[in-house]
Amino acid sequence: QGQPVVMNNETTITLDLPQWDRQTIAGGFELRDVTSFLQKVKLDLYYQNLKKDFYNNIYVHNWQGAAIVDVSTDVHTLNDQNSFGGVLQTDWSLGDHHLIVGADFNRDDLDALDDRPGGYSLIKMGNMVMQTPIAASAYSYRAVQDNLGVFAQDEWTISDDLTATLGIRETWVTSELKDNGNNPNLPPGRKISDSKPVGNVGLVYSGFGSVSLRALWSQGYRFPPLNALYFGTVHGSSSATLPNPDLEPETSNSYELGVRFDDGGLSFDIGIFANQAKNYITTQPIEGGNNQYVNADQAQTIGLELGLAYNIPSTGLTPYTTATFLRRKITNTITASRRNGTSSQVTYSTYDVGQPSLWGRVGIKYEKDFENSFVFLSDVYMDWAVKSQEYYYDSSFIHDFNGTGVQSTFDYGFVTDEYPAWTTLNLSLGLKWGTNHRWNATLGLRNIFDREYRIATNTIVESGFHIVAGIGFEF
Repeated sequence: QGQPVVMNNETTITLDLPQWDRQTIAGGFELRDVTSFLQKVKLDLYYQNLKKDFYNNIYVHNWQGAAIVDVSTDVHTLNDQNSFGGVLQTDWSLGDHHLIVGADFNRDDLDALDDRPGGYSLIKMGNMVMQTPIAASAYSYRAVQDNLGVFAQDEWTISDDLTATLGIRETWVTSELKDNGNNPNLPPGRKISDSKPVGNVGLVYSGFGSVSLRALWSQGYRFPPLNALYFGTVHGSSSATLPNPDLEPETSNSYELGVRFDDGGLSFDIGIFANQAKNYITTQPIEGGNNQYVNADQAQTIGLELGLAYNIPSTGLTPYTTATFLRRKITNTITASRRNGTSSQVTYSTYDVGQPSLWGRVGIKYEKDFENSFVFLSDVYMDWAVKSQEYYYDSSFIHDFNGTGVQSTFDYGFVTDEYPAWTTLNLSLGLKWGTNHRWNATLGLRNIFDREYRIATNTIVESGFHIVAGIGFEF
């Protein structure tokens, strides 16, 4: 709290988070064996309140030719979000068909304060010093977003070895900016409504003993969240990420082929997947050194997921590993400035999207049941990721700095950032006790060797060595 984080010898960010609280109330009921064909009726309801009080000081020290540029700004963000909703689900047994039919609803009501007391921009060139104040501003917003969905999924047992799953969902979304706080950059009374049906089809074949095969096709629909549409964010970054009230919902098609083996000791799972997304919601730099939420024209993703584990008999030990290989290609069209002062539409494609191509975990778990009085669990594991790169447009890189600053080798201001590879060693300990082991306690030691690292596309250095503890009860 209040400690500076040095980003790159040029930018220092001081963060203070005096409050980040979440309060949740949840409940529900379940009726079983209602009739011979209505197996279950289940209703879950919840209410949640999130409060965040966040202070962010950003100091940027830059060289531009012979000039030294210092910029200091302060931002205070206060968010108060109330959310409530529920899920109603019914399970039906109709011969060879297990049918699930239901509906869900969610409302997010967010009040946000964006208070910027101001700052300064200081330019030093030889003995000349020019200081320019940064104007103060304060906006108080309120926005509401409602999501209503109905869904049905049929699990059809075609034979003892073959099962098909067919599903469909319809989603209706309404998003409204109730109060724009007199911010001239946000349209007052902005209201957006949209709906979209999606479906999925899957097949699982288990006629090879311990081996099962699967194939899946599914559609996705993602409506922009409130912060992307109306508020943006400056949390932990040297530049603001601005909202975009004209964002379109993201849609996608996903495909997966997989095989799983499990003989009670050795188990492994391999899945190959692909995804094609339109109006992919992401961020990109814009004029003025800030970022903004945008829709990329399209994003294509291919990948492979691997899981491998072996339960060593009579020891309670299970060594395991998981890994993900992923390649994502984004194609986007932007308005880019040139060195000669003109601008034009530029379409570019890149695999350097800030996502590592390979990451995973390797570890060993231990579990011991002490005569049914309590269960002890432990997990020693290492998380890792290879290096990654992010290729993007930044208008500040279209100028020549006469060899004293960063020079772009392109006519347009496209640059590449690199995120180094990283590994961390971690330990989790746990206990379960009581009737049906309903009580549980956990203790986690994270980043034991206190490594300094950043997850790709995250401008904040991750936590060094820290401890996470918890206690819970299931009822």
